[in-house]
Amino acid sequence: MFAAMIVFLFAGFPVAFSLTFTGIFSAARVRPACARPDFFDICPIRIWGTMTNYTLLAVPLFVFMGVVLEKSASPRSC
Repeated sequence: MFAAMIVFLFAGFPVAFSLTFTGIFSAARVRPACARPDFFDICPIRIWGTMTNYTLLAVPLFVFMGVVLEKSASPRSC
């Protein structure tokens, strides 16, 4: 996947498109693994595990802090 992304970048594609194409092509390779019957039984457990990860809570709070600081700055202070 990394090599494919590097090839896309050297071909002149923007980073966003390179990451998108790499993700689409890798998802096409991984898809047969998701066709197992027990995949949908495990899926809610994995989602719950990600939702209860307190380390990931810092990301939206950091973004919220940036928005609050941006809105609180007065135009005269610059």
